[in-house]
Amino acid sequence: RAPELPTQQLVLRAGVASGITRVTFAIDGAVVGETAASDAWLTWDLAPGTHVLKVSAVLSDGTVTATTAFFEVK
Repeated sequence: RAPELPTQQLVLRAGVASGITRVTFAIDGAVVGETAASDAWLTWDLAPGTHVLKVSAVLSDGTVTATTAFFEVK
């Protein structure tokens, strides 16, 4: 965390392929937001600790694909 910054938030963004209709962001198993594929970003209030970010994308045919990343906030 950086106390000199005006907000303690992380911007989450997802690059999406064509055919994706919406994107869901989850941290530590809790959904923190869902966006349209055309504007796949949101902010998350930083919380100290080790976290798991999962980004799920829904294709127009209903297929779901996901990417998971681990990160730490100090």
